[in-house]
Amino acid sequence: MVLTATIASAVLGAMILLVRDAERTAELVNWFRILGIATGVWLVGWPVWESVRYLVNAPIAKSRSHTQGLADRRRNSSGRSDSTSAGG
Repeated sequence: MVLTATIASAVLGAMILLVRDAERTAELVNWFRILGIATGVWLVGWPVWESVRYLVNAPIAKSRSHTQGLADRRRNSSGRSDSTSAGG
């Protein structure tokens, strides 16, 4: 989207430079604002939003799985030592 907006801005700028008449290119100049708003909404709505959501949720999930893994290992190691000591 950012690349698309950059290309569209370059094309708009080239058209404005070719015409060289402020009255005739006023509507084209307004499209820079529209491109900026659309790109800003896209940036906030998808990449920024998803990055923040990942940063907020990832550490919680990672810490839960880490503590769960430790608890499982403790249970498994205590279960093995009980069975080996009872059998031996």
